[in-house]
Amino acid sequence: MDLVIDANILFSVVIKNGATEEILFNEDLHLFAPEFLFEEFAKYRDILLAKTERTQQEFNKFLIVLKN
Repeated sequence: MDLVIDANILFSVVIKNGATEEILFNEDLHLFAPEFLFEEFAKYRDILLAKTERTQQEFNKFLIVLKN
């Protein structure tokens, strides 16, 4: 299944672990997002890191997975 997502959905996933994360990383899904999505992550990086329970390393790994 193809799924188009925006930055707000991914922001909520990176902030809190949960069902949305499990759904988005289902191998049967093909995710598509606007190219500026990574610019948004860079712009709001400090805010997202402050709100998340993830470490900076986990946050970086999450971004690498998204880029792939």
